[in-house]
Amino acid sequence: MSSGLGGVRYGGLTPGTIVEAWYHRIASYDWSKPGYGRATGSFTQVVWKNTTRLGTGLARSAGG
Repeated sequence: MSSGLGGVRYGGLTPGTIVEAWYHRIASYDWSKPGYGRATGSFTQVVWKNTTRLGTGLARSAGG
């Protein structure tokens, strides 16, 4: 897993592994100021009760 512009790249991992990694961002979540944050955006999508849709994307560089 490596940080990329606009998100995190998860080359070769399963969807379950990716969601698990997002959930582990709980350690960075500020419960005294709930809401979306750049470092915890994926975590909030996983746990917010009203989340009904999840968007993902895949991009490859010219080199593969």
